[in-house]
Order: sequence, then C-alpha cells, then structure tokens
Amino acid sequence: MLESLIFAILLILAFGFFSLNVKKLVQLVLIGKKEDRFSNLAERIKGLMIFVFGQKRLFQDPIPGIAHFIIFWGFIVISIGTIETIISGIFHNFSLSFIGYRPYSYFLLLHDLMYFLVSISCLYALYRRYIVRPERLGNTSEEKQDATMILGLILLLMITGYLDNGFEIRAGKSDLVEFMQFSAVFADYFSF
Repeated sequence: MLESLIFAILLILAFGFFSLNVKKLVQLVLIGKKEDRFSNLAERIKGLMIFVFGQKRLFQDPIPGIAHFIIFWGFIVISIGTIETIISGIFHNFSLSFIGYRPYSYFLLLHDLMYFLVSISCLYALYRRYIVRPERLGNTSEEKQDATMILGLILLLMITGYLDNGFEIRAGKSDLVEFMQFSAVFADYFSF
C-alpha cells in the first residue's frame, strides 16, 4: 500500500512538472500569428495523415526515413505499454489483458518487437550522426549534444522496458513469455 502511495505522489509530481512545461510551450505558441486552423479541414487532415502519421517526407532518404518511422510508431505502441505500467504501479493487478488473450498476446509481441526495432533505429541514428555526419543534420556540438541526449534517453527507456519485462518473466508473473522473446533474453541475462 505504501509503495502505491509513494508511486502515486511521484506520478502527480511528474504530471505537475509536465503540465508546467506544456503551459510554457502553449504560451510560446500563442505569441505567434493567429490563423484559422479549421479552414480547409479536409486538406489539413489529409496532410496530417500523409506527413505526420505516414512520415512521407522522411522517405526521400529511405534508410534514415525508415529508422525515424520506426522510432515514431514504436513510441506510439510503447506508450500504450507505458500507460499500462504506470497504472499497474498504483493498482498492482492492473493489466491490459482484459482486451482478450489473443489481442493482448499480439500487443505484447508488437510491443516487444518495437523495443528491439526502436533500439536498433536509435543506434543507427547515432551512427549516422557521429560516423556518416550528413550536413543536413547539423554538426555543431550543441546539435550533437541534443541529439545524443534524446537518442540516449530513448535507448534508456527501451532498456528499462526490457528490464521491467525481464524481471516480470523471471518472477513468473507473465504466462505469455512466448510473445516476448526479446524481453526473455533480458530475463535470462539481466534478471537475478
């Protein structure tokens, strides 16, 4: 019970910090020129689908485009699992398994695969930034520092996810290990 209370307090503090940052960003956006965001709604939705969700511009350079696409969509999938983890931090028996055995199994498989693919994509992005060094990425020390910090934090999140899954597998809390093969490797090597 005490663990849940501590976790809930930390979660509230984290959301408070996040909210303050969002408020600052919204204030910056409001400084900009006013524009009717609802004109040409169909065209705007089409652009959202093609350029944001489809990541079309990134595929002009295919390999980095695929890596960025994987990082973007991987985060969408991984965020769902992160929400499950956060809720289970407060309500220990919570799981998304209520969606049914088969859908949850496929979700775990996709989630586990995305941890792996996002990790590989981040390593590729670091290789590209430090070894290949295309001009368009910008090679100032500040730009490299920002990219390294972001990619490093993403990799840390992936490793943390694998460790979390690995500990659950090792503790016998997951009966769906066959759908989490990459996490099972972490369970074998990093769980005590």
